[in-house]
Amino acid sequence: MEYSNETLSFTIHFVTNPSPIMFNVISKQRFVEFGKTHPEARNAMLGFHRILETCKADNFAQLKLSFGSVDKAGKFTVFDVSGNKYRVVAVIHYDTRRIYVRGVFTHSEYDKWNEDNRGK
Repeated sequence: MEYSNETLSFTIHFVTNPSPIMFNVISKQRFVEFGKTHPEARNAMLGFHRILETCKADNFAQLKLSFGSVDKAGKFTVFDVSGNKYRVVAVIHYDTRRIYVRGVFTHSEYDKWNEDNRGK
């Protein structure tokens, strides 16, 4: 399924998954705060939060099939959002169905964060 508007563009590849349990994304507040400081990203971030909540991946391989633009960086999972304009950094616990959002960044903010946190 493809979706696109002025602020958000992504492709979702659905994965057959017997797990009916969706993720608890902690915390939505990071997306809201990012939208306040970057108003042009508000709709994209809130939409991405909703997508994360409904994700049913049981492991990184399934997550990669659902979100083509996602990578592992040590213990972190890094999502490219809105055509690589923004990055969402999270720690995902598939067993407890929790996504802990560690940061929401512009691309340049992510580069700085990544430099400061590489190897941690």
